[in-house]
Amino acid sequence: MFVSFDDIVSLYDVYKVETINDSCMVASGLPERNEDRHAKEICHCALGFRKKFLDIGKSHDLAIKIGINTGPCVAGIVGKKRPRYCLFGDTINTASRVASNNTDWTIQITATTWLLIRETNILAEHRGKIFLKGKGEWEVYCLL
Repeated sequence: MFVSFDDIVSLYDVYKVETINDSCMVASGLPERNEDRHAKEICHCALGFRKKFLDIGKSHDLAIKIGINTGPCVAGIVGKKRPRYCLFGDTINTASRVASNNTDWTIQITATTWLLIRETNILAEHRGKIFLKGKGEWEVYCLL
């Protein structure tokens, strides 16, 4: 699965930040800026993940949940012995909570991301408000 993650990531202008246990975090627009294409690139990558793993997951009783948020973050190299490029901030925490408050095989995005992709060829459906721990209610959409 992780080799497939890498293969899919290479198709888009996204950067795989880290893999922890069964999670993969990708970002777009950093470490190299890509103007206003970051939300579109992340959404296309997420759709690629879902398409690739849907058949594999269902036959092996696995599922994926994807959460996407757009906003500022802090990025930097952390550590001396094994330095890593890490992302920090409310945008990252919100994306994680959006994923964990999701249903299997659904790509859930925040209204902030939807505003950036609404005039593209990416289709999304309004899902309504969900409660995110420590953040309150958030408007979310699902990619189709």
